[in-house]
Amino acid sequence: MKLREAPVPRRKITGAFPLDHVFAIGIDKLKLALLVKHMDDALVAFIEQQLSDLEKNGAKRKSVKGKAFRNCLSARAGNGYLRIEWSPNRVVYPYWLTVEFNPNPYLHAGADAVRELASFFRLLFGVDSARILSQALVLRMDINIDFNINVLEGTLVSVAEKRGGANVMRDFDGKGTLATLYVGVLGSDCRLTVYDKAAETLRRELKSTASVILAALASPKGWQLEVKKLEGKEKAVPNHWRMEVRCQRKGGCPLSQVTELASAFDGVQLFHLPPDCKPFNESLGRTFMGLARHVGIPVALQALDEHDRRSMQRAISKLEQVQWFNAEILRDFIKAAIEQLAPMFRAPARLRLPGAGQLVTMRPLPVKLLTSVPVCEPAPTLSTRAAKMGIKPAARPVQKSAQPAKRPVVRHAAPDPQELKARRDRVA
Repeated sequence: MKLREAPVPRRKITGAFPLDHVFAIGIDKLKLALLVKHMDDALVAFIEQQLSDLEKNGAKRKSVKGKAFRNCLSARAGNGYLRIEWSPNRVVYPYWLTVEFNPNPYLHAGADAVRELASFFRLLFGVDSARILSQALVLRMDINIDFNINVLEGTLVSVAEKRGGANVMRDFDGKGTLATLYVGVLGSDCRLTVYDKAAETLRRELKSTASVILAALASPKGWQLEVKKLEGKEKAVPNHWRMEVRCQRKGGCPLSQVTELASAFDGVQLFHLPPDCKPFNESLGRTFMGLARHVGIPVALQALDEHDRRSMQRAISKLEQVQWFNAEILRDFIKAAIEQLAPMFRAPARLRLPGAGQLVTMRPLPVKLLTSVPVCEPAPTLSTRAAKMGIKPAARPVQKSAQPAKRPVVRHAAPDPQELKARRDRVA
């Protein structure tokens, strides 16, 4: 009897494991800069010519932000637009060109759209596009991690060596649940934002019809129908919570060092607070929780007397940290987002003939020039080929070649001695 292996137990996907509820990781904004020290005259002339050609083919001129650059262009590439500013307007300025765009439309469209984006950069920067982009600095990168649950529900925030702790900006549901969280001040290298993306989407969709809705609500007959429509739209929007990591170091940073910006959150701790846990479910505990969400745990503890403060500190020390946030998890999220844009930063693979494995290239292969004319060997004769094959060639008659006729040689016989003596006597 054949034994079957026992099935591997699956972990139950519930709110206790928020990382199982991540349904998208993307990049909401990316701004890259090319340094002046990495540019030469030939590369500058080439890029300026390419930008001029883009403008002739439909790219639109835009006004520059501030006075850093002389030129700005908005060019369409596949599923989105890129804002390109170039030619610094200052005598001393580190950047020669900046490119700002939203990568999410390309990431949502799939790998083909990302390759199309990479092709645009190869068109703009030439065959060395991968090398040029690898030297670029990241001026800003917003990483978004999307959940289909409210990860902030039942959460307390503790920030080491920060006076105010986390700043709770707003509560969307009105039930005392932490709804918007900002960690980090404006101008810091890395900031964290957690908010209700579904509420923001609904508010943006209703913005265009706000006047019509207000007029209907003011009507004694139409307000009930309008309220039902609003409730239907609210239910149609899926539950969507977003955590954004905004990386923006002054002076920029290389792409290889972006993940290290997450170390700014090493002192940040988020604790999961069970709803039935003492003393937080008591009157004093609920008051402390409401104050801690707005001003932070350290400030809320100072509002308690000494006995209650020690009791509350012991209860907080026993709480477990949330499983969806720490500095190491943020590094993994940032790395996963960057890897989706890998085709931009590496050279494309060369094409190969199917089945043959022969290299196909559009450039001439380097061939060493010969300094002397090669001597061609004489073709093998029939007798040579027959000897190699082990066959004895048949004898053939010798054909005399036609040569010019030679003059005949007249040979004289030797004279008789007696005749010579008779001739001498007659002469005497």
